[in-house]
Amino acid sequence: MDITLLPRAIAALPSGEQLRWGSVLFAILLLTLFLLLRERQYFKSRGKAGSWCSLRAFSFLILLPLTVAAVLVPAGMTSGMEALAVFYGTLLTAAPLLWFGGHLLIGRLLRPAIGSSESLVLAISGLLIAGVPAIGIGWIHDPIIQASRGHWEPGIDPAGRRPFPLHAEATRLFEIPGIGKVFSQSLLAPPGLHIERIEHQQGENFYDTRGVDHPLFCREGENIHLMWTAREEAPRLRVHWSGEPGKHVHAQWDPGTMTQPVGEAFIVDFREDGLDLPVPIARSRASLVFRTADGGLYRNMLDRLQPGETHENDCLPKQYRRQDWQKEGPIQMLKLIFYLHDGRPPLQAEIRRPGMDTAEALQ
Repeated sequence: MDITLLPRAIAALPSGEQLRWGSVLFAILLLTLFLLLRERQYFKSRGKAGSWCSLRAFSFLILLPLTVAAVLVPAGMTSGMEALAVFYGTLLTAAPLLWFGGHLLIGRLLRPAIGSSESLVLAISGLLIAGVPAIGIGWIHDPIIQASRGHWEPGIDPAGRRPFPLHAEATRLFEIPGIGKVFSQSLLAPPGLHIERIEHQQGENFYDTRGVDHPLFCREGENIHLMWTAREEAPRLRVHWSGEPGKHVHAQWDPGTMTQPVGEAFIVDFREDGLDLPVPIARSRASLVFRTADGGLYRNMLDRLQPGETHENDCLPKQYRRQDWQKEGPIQMLKLIFYLHDGRPPLQAEIRRPGMDTAEALQ
């Protein structure tokens, strides 16, 4: 979820939709303010309105960011299954200590002081108040983004259209057990090209792919790598890039009629520190399986980025390396999943390290 896209998404909506979603946002704001005013009224009746204001400001501006950081930062610096253990460990230890302990400490230092029981109540109610906008915005984020998809960039300038600037390599066809025929094609950018955004055509409209998963293609720097099954249509894209000063430059990619390439095996070489892939793969299509210390297996969904990785560059590169491979151990299995849009079950494949027991499965 990328909340920075919300203002632009709402601005792109028709006026009626803007009013509807604006009303929802206003209701979330009103509920948050109502809860704050009820708190203030309670403490004002006890002559502690000033102390309440100081404690509430301290809790939201300092304690809340510190508490969130105490949970997310250590987990983000840890890889593998240990990251989940660190997350829950800090959530159950450091987070309550900071949040509740901070309320108790600051409450005592204020004048007039806020009692221990009142400070604990404020700590609990603070979580509720902070949760209202967090849950509310999380709930409306995807519907707003989805509703705005047909209205993004409504004024594409036809004069800005250019020939497609990326070099299209030959399409390759792979036979992957469990999935079937899978096509792959790389669009390679010339030196100096800087892509600003990529839009994907669905139906008659092009949709901005920033902030959403797009498993039919992935980006590696300025290069674009496509991958689709025989049951899916080849992706049609509109690419925007930096052109002449003040010019909005774009071009469309349509694979057109494709000559059926010769099929080849999808061969993955398992190294001690990673994988060698025949072609880059969208990170959202893949997951990795490692072995635990007791000999079991666990699955890494690759939703936690390694240092240096970004959401924008969302490919597993051909030479993929795990930075904590000495701690995680070698990759035991590469799992691929292709979700279909026709209601049929997803297509899945398990590519195992040579020597791994084919009967061994995740628990």
